[in-house]
Amino acid sequence: MSKKLRNKLSPAFIWTEIMSVIKGGSTSQNYISNVLPRHIYEKEKNITITRKEARVVYWVYLQYESWKIQSNAFDFLDVVGHILYYTKRHVGFWAYWKKSIQIDYLIVDEV
Repeated sequence: MSKKLRNKLSPAFIWTEIMSVIKGGSTSQNYISNVLPRHIYEKEKNITITRKEARVVYWVYLQYESWKIQSNAFDFLDVVGHILYYTKRHVGFWAYWKKSIQIDYLIVDEV
């Protein structure tokens, strides 16, 4: 990666893109695994960054996910996705009690 591209795509910028767009965007939960697909991310990001830069950001995201799997780790949005997955399908504790769950909003304060 060139120095110019490294400066523009700082670790903080890439982390923000992953957590607030690719995995944590308002439409991410509409896709498989609660992740914005690469082709949609590249199309949506063409205003703020180029398509080439978007490819780099998404590649870093894929490397991050691969590292998490190899390390048997998870991040905060994996936990949120897990909660949404199980509450949408009414399994586990709630299925035992035969209660229906509807979540309109999930607000998390990162303190």
